[in-house]
Amino acid sequence: MKKVSAQEREATMNCDASNSVSESSHALVKTMQKLCGPTARADGLGAVGQSQGNNDFGHGDQAKVTGRNPKEGNEVTHEIGEFHKLVPELKISLVQTGKIMSSKWKKNYDIALERQKAATRRRREIIFEKKLEEAEEDYIVPIYFHKQYHSQRCWSTIVIAKETYKKLKSESARLAAVKERILIRYLGLGWSDAHHPWSSKEKGTHSSKTLLKWLIDKVIPMADIMLVPDEPPVNMPSPPKMHALGTTSQLA
Repeated sequence: MKKVSAQEREATMNCDASNSVSESSHALVKTMQKLCGPTARADGLGAVGQSQGNNDFGHGDQAKVTGRNPKEGNEVTHEIGEFHKLVPELKISLVQTGKIMSSKWKKNYDIALERQKAATRRRREIIFEKKLEEAEEDYIVPIYFHKQYHSQRCWSTIVIAKETYKKLKSESARLAAVKERILIRYLGLGWSDAHHPWSSKEKGTHSSKTLLKWLIDKVIPMADIMLVPDEPPVNMPSPPKMHALGTTSQLA
């Protein structure tokens, strides 16, 4: 309020805090829920709150309270609600119609609520299925490299790596071959320490000799200390991390 001028404060007096009908209705429901308890139905709470907000059943009794005169510009009018402006016959028919139709509208509300819940569940299922399909597509590559580890293409020893590298005639063939042997360990076996970037900002694209040195010095010797899995690693979608309140008891 310190950042708002006096003119702006006066201009916003007795005005709604939000121009959104749905936001106002939601606020009325929450307000009535505090008064009626958490087990009350949302459709009933919304009806009561909306009725009070519109002053449908107002008696205008506040206009009869005297004792002080409000300042000029702050007068508040308390009109009689629209219900009490009706003739007695319309009041009776309106109440009777509400009683007759209440069970029907409760049922319609429950059906709409279930439809909304079903749509929400389906939307979450579609998101999960999409993530699962992406994980399955990503799983094809590790399967391929995992099989290559148990074949002659793996370059299982340093001697084989050097001899096979010398037989390749072009730099592009050497580069592709060394990259594949690194990916066999990194993607096929899940050895994260075998990873090496293909390029850097300082040196640009790494040559086949640089990657071969990494393969000989770091990657191939990892077979002596790392476990070779029976299956390639699976990158399945996992649930989000949930924060728990309080501390874990000794019983847990």
